[in-house]
Amino acid sequence: VSFNLGKQPINNRFLKNKSDISPSFKVEIIVDQKNNILKLASPFPVDQIKPQYNWITCYEPEAHLDDLIKIIVSIKEIDHNTIFSGFSFKDDTCLRRLNDKGYKNTWTIDPKLDLGIKDELANIETFQEKFTNEKANQIVNKRKKADVLFVRHVIEHAYDINEFVLSLKTLIKDDGLIVFEIPDCLESLQNGNCSMVWEEHIYYFTEETFFNFLKKKGFEIIFSKSWYYSMENSIVAIVKKASSNDIEFNQNLYNRNVELLKNYKSKILVQKKIIKNKLSLFREKHGSIAMFGAGHLTITFISIYELTSLIDFVIDDNPNKENMFLPCGGIPIYSSNKLLQTDTKLCLLGLNPDHHEKISNKLEKLSDK
Repeated sequence: VSFNLGKQPINNRFLKNKSDISPSFKVEIIVDQKNNILKLASPFPVDQIKPQYNWITCYEPEAHLDDLIKIIVSIKEIDHNTIFSGFSFKDDTCLRRLNDKGYKNTWTIDPKLDLGIKDELANIETFQEKFTNEKANQIVNKRKKADVLFVRHVIEHAYDINEFVLSLKTLIKDDGLIVFEIPDCLESLQNGNCSMVWEEHIYYFTEETFFNFLKKKGFEIIFSKSWYYSMENSIVAIVKKASSNDIEFNQNLYNRNVELLKNYKSKILVQKKIIKNKLSLFREKHGSIAMFGAGHLTITFISIYELTSLIDFVIDDNPNKENMFLPCGGIPIYSSNKLLQTDTKLCLLGLNPDHHEKISNKLEKLSDK
């Protein structure tokens, strides 16, 4: 079973001219039978999805990190000699919290020094590609093996997930811990949320598939928790190396993945018809439609549901994006002043729900319109 969503643009490829065209590649979701996870059949080329601009940012939920640090300190014998490390910049906020508590023995993989990445624009897509077991051995020869290694919101980006996990094991001591954190895709899969799909995420985990995968890769889970967030929950698993090897293939889990994917496909296709119809009727009756947020959520929504002819413009108050164009349909991006200047009757929010109240308050004067 598979779900072919056709060719989709690169989400971070904002265009300087309306006539420019973003590269696009086929997006197809399948069940990885070996690891029992939903994944992209053919990931986009790494050199293509690498950001083109230095102002591209990523947002990871962090409200739970104080609690997470308390949990880590409580489940392992921690002292001022304990070595904490991070895979990427996404782990810096955890390490800073530990530094503030007096645990100063910390290090993070340096993309330039440890992975040989010279391109300043390179991000997680390049880090995962350059991080191999050979590189991991070189890193621990320069630095000390970690007692606790943070790997937040990275493993879902791994093109070769088996090599990636093997290399992570090399970075920790025999009794060391790895703190994994990933986005939970279960609710999106059940509800048919099209914005779950993102070319930078190769794998789409649920708690069940993630924990099964970790056990299969020779880890023992010593703590796990899913923290609630309005857009998608964050699953945390703290693991150590297990003595046993691969667990057996879970046929029931494979069948559940197949059903999840079938359900997801069915809901997306139904919603696509409904949403296109609703917006078409609204536009005929009331005029232009805008979207707020020129990011992944908006771009995926417009592209997968084929709405480029129905959305007149997109609002984003990041000055770097203003007067550029989306990679789908060449839709122009303006600041929120545009909503005050036009007679637009509908503006859809393509934002993380955590930001909705802030945006609503900012644009309160529009409510009469």
